[in-house]
Amino acid sequence: MKSKQQQLKGVASFISGYTFRGSVPLNQQGDTFIIQASDVLDNGSLRSDEELNKIDRASTKTSAYAKEGDVFLVSRSVVSGIFRSACMPRREGAHLVSSSVIILRPDADVILPEYLQIFLNSSRGQMKLQKISAGSHIVTLQKRDLEKIPIPIFSLEDQKMLVQLSGSIRGQKKLLNNKIELLDQLFSSITTAIEKQ
Repeated sequence: MKSKQQQLKGVASFISGYTFRGSVPLNQQGDTFIIQASDVLDNGSLRSDEELNKIDRASTKTSAYAKEGDVFLVSRSVVSGIFRSACMPRREGAHLVSSSVIILRPDADVILPEYLQIFLNSSRGQMKLQKISAGSHIVTLQKRDLEKIPIPIFSLEDQKMLVQLSGSIRGQKKLLNNKIELLDQLFSSITTAIEKQ
């Protein structure tokens, strides 16, 4: 399995999130979902539409609308924090991305969205992101620096295999964590029973 290094700007286009003037004009009866930094979760997934806030689409004219296969990268973090990323799955309705998130739109002929997300969320990817981040308390990513990040590019077939392997490992890890939690509960029950004697 061989790879070649390419800068991120060579495999994906960048779209800045929409900047609201003042607070976000939320309207849960609105026709547009809004994706904010807090909606990109630590496990690399995106909150469900039922959990997302809404606004009126008529109030926002911008290109920062998400498409299936986009990769969202949180562009702000506390010092020594992480820059979470997630893929946009197939969803109904309009989804507007806020300014705290950068949209990466992968070149489908070169890189899989899921592979890009895995790289960005990996320890190596996070190290590269932290290296280019700037700020004192709240650190941010600048587009000009992000574009230059080198990323290993494998064949699409190899990328697909790596994505499947990663998914399998995550599934096994989740099962193991559930088992550990059950064992902890069992141990707690035993110690509580002993203490009552």
